[in-house]
Formats: sequence, C-alpha cells, structure tokens
Amino acid sequence: MNNTPNIARVNPRAPVPNIPVYRVGEKKSFFGLAKNVSRSGVYIDNHIPCLDGDMHMLELTLPQSGITIRCNTRVVWCKSTKQYLDGSYVRGMKFEDISPDTADEVDRWVRSHPAAGLDGFDLLYRTLRKS
Repeated sequence: MNNTPNIARVNPRAPVPNIPVYRVGEKKSFFGLAKNVSRSGVYIDNHIPCLDGDMHMLELTLPQSGITIRCNTRVVWCKSTKQYLDGSYVRGMKFEDISPDTADEVDRWVRSHPAAGLDGFDLLYRTLRKS
C-alpha cells in the first residue's frame, strides 16, 4: 500500500449516498460502500485491506437512475484510515473495461448531479495523501 498519488482528475465525479458495491464472481458478495463515482472509476470505503493493482469484478447501481456498472476494476490507490476514522480502508478503483455506453450514461448522471466535483471527500483525500 503506498501513498495516494497526485493524479490529475480528468473526469468530474459526484458523491453517492453510501451505495453498496458488490464483488461479482461465483457468488455475489458485499464489497463496500461507494462514496463518489465518475465515468472512469469509483471511491470505495470498506474493511478489506488492499494493495495497489488489486483487480476485482464489481457491480454497483447509481441511485435514482437505474444505471448499473458491472466491470473489472483495478485499485489505483489505497489507504488505511485507522488513524483518522474507524480503521477502514479507502481506495480509488479504476473501471478497466466499462462499456462506452455505460461510461457515457455515468458521465451524464455525474454532470447532472448538483454537487458534481464538490463531494466533500476532497479534504479527507488530501489529509490521507499527506500521511
């Protein structure tokens, strides 16, 4: 696990109200709670340790939209929050093989969201990056 990199944000993101994210495989199992989403990835909070580069097939449905994202994802950054919060792990997951149509739907949903780009997690993100 390394420090959160300073990655320039290409796509706007929007907060989501702790929507459940599921790991998909032989069985579908709860993976964590999404905190924000963009067309290129999702920010997830859970209690599962992680490493940069970990791959997971995930599924989540955006609220009040019916848009379901189901694709392979890769951990691009991961950080333990034990010194700040409750010992959970936060991570940025990149959508590796999201369909172009789904990515466009997510982007439209994000851009229509009144708080797009102002999700309140920037302070936590910056605080965690410094540690």
